[in-house]
Amino acid sequence: MKNSFEAETDELIRILRHRHVFAELQDGALERRQLEDRLSVSRATSHRYVRTLEELGLIAKTDGLYVLTDLGTDIAATVATFETEVGTRLRLAPMVELMRDVMPSVDIAAFEDATITSVEHGDPFAPLTRFVSLVQETETLRGINTCRIAPTYMDEFQERILDGMQTELIDLPRILADIMERYPEKCVQVCVSENLILWVHEDRDALPFGLVLFDDRVGIGLFDTTKGTLEAFIDTDNRAGIEWATAVYTRYQSESSHLENFTKTELQNAVTHC
Repeated sequence: MKNSFEAETDELIRILRHRHVFAELQDGALERRQLEDRLSVSRATSHRYVRTLEELGLIAKTDGLYVLTDLGTDIAATVATFETEVGTRLRLAPMVELMRDVMPSVDIAAFEDATITSVEHGDPFAPLTRFVSLVQETETLRGINTCRIAPTYMDEFQERILDGMQTELIDLPRILADIMERYPEKCVQVCVSENLILWVHEDRDALPFGLVLFDDRVGIGLFDTTKGTLEAFIDTDNRAGIEWATAVYTRYQSESSHLENFTKTELQNAVTHC
């Protein structure tokens, strides 16, 4: 004989298996044939569905129509919320893993309503496109490891800085040195504009993702370390998320050295004094 916990678990599984029926009945009462059509199931299957939910007290038949009971309405809303939250947390799993050791810690609930743009749907540039769209809308930008999301030499990023976007970036010395070596002219253009402030943070405390603070949003860039590509960009306007990102940025800035003259010598001096 099953104990009460096992019985409740079985009941929960039965409810979750029939969540698609809830979704249809939340919009109003339906005949069983209408349920069959909407769910694309046979008469026998629909009969099994409604019998199970009637046994659980979640639906009732009135004048030939199936409707959610009061309990069914509450359960349907709870299941929909549960499904959304589980789906979101699964999508946020890579970010949660990277954030595990970052201080101050963050409540993942701050990112539950985040926009998640990844390469999963076949567009390898989707995360970068999302980042650029937010850059176009902001007047200020502060970031850590942003050169891996969209380097300052990228045309769209460079144009916004030259147009007046007040920008502060914290990056690793090896990344800044590589950019200065490969794109000297573009670096000079953005650096002399007086709209860009650079900070150097030593390698050993590198943040394992890109962090960006816009006017009223925070974004997280996740990288594929084997390919060196941006795999996902996650952004939100949640106040708790913005406050957490601000605290992280402030901490990293306090540990960084200001790069004043944007030369290789100055970079070396800054790294030495990190």
